[in-house]
Amino acid sequence: MIIELEDLKSHLMVEHNLDDLLLLQYEEVAVDTVVKHCNVKSIEELMDENGELFPTIRQAILVLVGHFYQNREMVSFGNPQKLPYSFEYLISLNQEYYHTN
Repeated sequence: MIIELEDLKSHLMVEHNLDDLLLLQYEEVAVDTVVKHCNVKSIEELMDENGELFPTIRQAILVLVGHFYQNREMVSFGNPQKLPYSFEYLISLNQEYYHTN
């Protein structure tokens, strides 16, 4: 776990424990997504010398977890939900910087 469960719940304003496993699963998927989006081998490459995630990366993971949590199903009967602009913007700040090709 890269971001603590309590931090995830605080970000999402979730006070109950019913979705803890779901949130941890979303965090794992979000971290994997960010790693792939930034074209790095591991999340550690997106951390500073103290082992802390860069603030934009941390926020991008939180935004993505929030998106997954709020949009759990693929099919929507209202407006389809694409990834939040804030996620794409935060990731774009790091994409070129860490691109190794």
